[in-house]
Amino acid sequence: MTQPLNKEPHFIVVHGVQTGTDDDIQSDKQIRNLLKSRLKAINREEQYTVLGVKYEDLNDEAQSASQMLLSVLNKGSPFSKLLSSRILDLVGDVYIASKGTKTANKIRDKIKKRILKSYQDGHPVYLVAHSLGTVYCLDVICELMKEGDYYNKSTQDSWPVQSYITLGSPLGLTNIFKARKLPPVRHPLFSPFSWHNFHHPLDPVVSGNIFGAPIKFDGVLGPIEKCYKDQLKNAHWSIDAYRVAQSKQWLLAHICYWKDPMIGDALIDIVWG
Repeated sequence: MTQPLNKEPHFIVVHGVQTGTDDDIQSDKQIRNLLKSRLKAINREEQYTVLGVKYEDLNDEAQSASQMLLSVLNKGSPFSKLLSSRILDLVGDVYIASKGTKTANKIRDKIKKRILKSYQDGHPVYLVAHSLGTVYCLDVICELMKEGDYYNKSTQDSWPVQSYITLGSPLGLTNIFKARKLPPVRHPLFSPFSWHNFHHPLDPVVSGNIFGAPIKFDGVLGPIEKCYKDQLKNAHWSIDAYRVAQSKQWLLAHICYWKDPMIGDALIDIVWG
């Protein structure tokens, strides 16, 4: 059933590869602070809510047996134990996402439920995802588009997600995450479904180069734009590419998005114009 989306927008924020627990995740707070600071900079007030979907505890639960085994086998220094545990945590997160495990299904279901709760309450949703979270979120959007209840009317009130915003996404690394088939918007009388992709040229998660070698760009187009460009017209999607210009390198380039003024300004423009 189509909902009248007449309430304040909801930014739903999904984090990426993390260590620690759900309580350590700050991505929703970071987006909230970024929007607040950029709106203040232009003397503008808007009503909105930022909500986070956190799944690190689900990942940790799935890896608990491996972590226990590692603690028994690793008899090195405390630093060595901590380092190997963190590495397993990070690698395990990527494996869960890339292999479509039961845990990956639980994560996607959690994201989907949060989106639909906001949508059914009358809020237009703008989905913001970072790193590995972009993989789960794209799958959820594709799933929603395939369902008969959504993306099937002549107005965007039938769209549970109005726009998709990705930060430091590995979705262009098709050797790890196979290219998704973009489902078509069934009644594309208005604008296409918009995907806004922000990438840093030295972000190793975007480039797939562990040493952070720069991406070879075609203008501002990165790996995602090149991977999905041939599907866009028939699916009635669009991808807007943004090249982040902060002077960060390697892993710092991967986490620089949260405080980038350009991204805050772009979010404001995407939602309120």
